[in-house]
Amino acid sequence: MSAVIQNSQKRLADRDLITPEGVNLGVRLADVSTRFGALVMDLLVMVVILIVATIVISVGGNGIGGEGAFIIWILMFFVLRNFYFML
Repeated sequence: MSAVIQNSQKRLADRDLITPEGVNLGVRLADVSTRFGALVMDLLVMVVILIVATIVISVGGNGIGGEGAFIIWILMFFVLRNFYFML
């Protein structure tokens, strides 16, 4: 019985990806825990980038002022949040 369940789960994790050229690429989907771990790592990278940007803006942006630094930080957060996963 467990072999039947494993085969059905195996088929659910396998996908066929057909490219525009007609090449069939067999793709196996990752487990939920693996995808969650990758998301956590990506979010940590984004937080580290924002922390480094905050330090750089606070040290190097003497003429910007508090509001200007906040605007730059919000723009960086927007770009990271919306375009990070396209890289």
